[in-house]
Amino acid sequence: MNKIHRYTTRGFTLIEVLVSISIFSLVILSLISIQTQTLNNNNNLSNYFFASIIAENQLIKSFRPGSSVLDNIDKGTVSMVGKTWNWNKDIIPTDNPLVVKLNVNVWLSNQKDIIYSLYSYRGGE
Repeated sequence: MNKIHRYTTRGFTLIEVLVSISIFSLVILSLISIQTQTLNNNNNLSNYFFASIIAENQLIKSFRPGSSVLDNIDKGTVSMVGKTWNWNKDIIPTDNPLVVKLNVNVWLSNQKDIIYSLYSYRGGE
């Protein structure tokens, strides 16, 4: 008796495999993009946090007992968390001659954009 073999196809065609690889690649690229954005946001938030600490420290120095608004340093550099930060303090007159506005700006030394700005008011001399 002659046996006739029937070949049945099993598995995926080449086109099906290529389509599934393409879809998988798009999903992976999307996940990498999301992860990169998350890392950038984390870095920006960290910079914002440390810049706020520097600005608050410089502003607090202006309110120490016995300190004069005009005696305080107007700009400087601080090293924190392995980065060099620049700051400046502007003394701005107000409508009231007895009060001045103190404005502190902080930015990374290798950038020009201000990361954090903080202001307060103090009685002038």
